Amino acid sequence: MISHIKIWHLLGVLLLFSSAASAASFIRSDTGSSFDPQNFHHEITQTGAIGYFEDGEIFSFHDFEIKALQSTVVYFSQSSEFFSSAVLKGKIQDTTNRKKAKTGDILTFNLNQQIVQKFQFDIERFLGSSSLIIDENIRKTLSKKSRKQSRQKYFGTLRPAGVNAQAPISPAIEATKRDYLLNDAVTTIKQNPCESWEKAVKTTYQKALKEKDFQTIGSLLHPKTFVEQDTAQYRETFAKKYFGSLNRASIITSEYDGFPFIQVSQSQIKNFSKPYQSRNQKTIPFLNLHKNFKVIDLNKLSNLKINSIKIYGLTFLMGRLLK
Repeated sequence: MISHIKIWHLLGVLLLFSSAASAASFIRSDTGSSFDPQNFHHEITQTGAIGYFEDGEIFSFHDFEIKALQSTVVYFSQSSEFFSSAVLKGKIQDTTNRKKAKTGDILTFNLNQQIVQKFQFDIERFLGSSSLIIDENIRKTLSKKSRKQSRQKYFGTLRPAGVNAQAPISPAIEATKRDYLLNDAVTTIKQNPCESWEKAVKTTYQKALKEKDFQTIGSLLHPKTFVEQDTAQYRETFAKKYFGSLNRASIITSEYDGFPFIQVSQSQIKNFSKPYQSRNQKTIPFLNLHKNFKVIDLNKLSNLKINSIKIYGLTFLMGRLLK
């Protein structure tokens, strides 16, 4: 006979495996291949990532935390200004502000202002501009929701907010900003709320100089240091070439686009003048934002001198059409 202790031990093991099996999983949105959650911040700045969550699971990134209120699928992305969570299926809630988002909704976290806003995202534009690897049933649900959005836009109850969360500015400038604002070194520093960014930049840079970590050195140099070349590879090459000069120079920061980069003076390094411009523009899905707009304020209808039958008839008709 199995003892009670062994039974409880067995149950504990089973619960442990059950818990591990329900942990959130992530895949690349363009290939469907899974990746290590530790690489999350890198993947979302490329073509985006899709996360699968069970009811009650919590996920946090930067100072933003969401909780799945049911089995949920979320598309995550990050631009130079926003960290976005677009709900492809299910429902989530921002644990700080209690904002809830369901299928077709999106929660955006402004990286500079540290605020969360809720919108709907343009599903038709999103699906049409991406090679999204998702379950066919989810795609059908989104297509149905897209048709509802079309009716809402026709009747004026859903209007564009004038923002693409993937590229709040022109695509060319957005691609450039992503290179210097969303590289691994800068993102890691931004994720630590306990230390000032300027102090963290200097500490990280000093360590990189000591260890000859050319990738990190290049990532933290002021964007205007560079001539017109391509992305991270050129930054690393640049750091190797001028390592001697950089290692002898005083460590001074200068803010650029809200982040304190290491300033390099013209007297330290010759032959640089043009701002850094990236030509590495990836194809990323559009996340055009829309806001709900109330055509009829039912709270004010009692003050209007209109036949109540017509009001109720119009309200009923609008409700049926927008479902």
